[in-house]
Amino acid sequence: MRKKLVAMMCLVGLCMGILAGCGTGDSDKASSSAAMPADSAAAIGGTSSTAAPAGGDVTELGKFKMDTIDGKTFTSDDLKGHKLTLVNVFATFCNPCIAEIPDLNKLNNEMKDKGVQVIGVVMDVTDGKKELKDIVDKAKKIQKDTGAEYPFCKPDKGMLNGRLAGITTLPTTFLVDENGKIVGETYAGSKSLDEWKQVIEQELAKVQG
Repeated sequence: MRKKLVAMMCLVGLCMGILAGCGTGDSDKASSSAAMPADSAAAIGGTSSTAAPAGGDVTELGKFKMDTIDGKTFTSDDLKGHKLTLVNVFATFCNPCIAEIPDLNKLNNEMKDKGVQVIGVVMDVTDGKKELKDIVDKAKKIQKDTGAEYPFCKPDKGMLNGRLAGITTLPTTFLVDENGKIVGETYAGSKSLDEWKQVIEQELAKVQG
């Protein structure tokens, strides 16, 4: 009986921790983020069929093909013609991630003329072995409710050459150039539209030389 009580208390504590991590604070939007549950991170990170470097060690994405939640595809070829692609890694359970999507959509629309595009990668649409239809449906609803016009992608088997491996904080966002090379820093936590514009302008200046 005592063991059951301890186990129940631990489970409640874990749930409260996850909810606290997902909570978004209006006074500190830039630093709001959610911790990915360890079992989810391990399962998703294990989808790669070959050994891949840790996410932070990856310098380029190489060739890839991701399915989108609406039945289309997004491949490495879709990076061509874009000076920068902002890759926003998120999950459907992450409130700060969802709260950030409307600003990312505005960023995608307002910076198209400068050769910038946004894509989302929904990490929890798979359990590491199979696609979770209910989560895909949830992601579709989020895309519709937020008005997001950019692609919501499912992680590919190679986890973008390992770049998605080991991610434990959501949202996590990084930039790549048209050749799939990682540009600048990796950003943990959400940002406002103005903050993202500042980041993009800084990195565009470097890419354009």
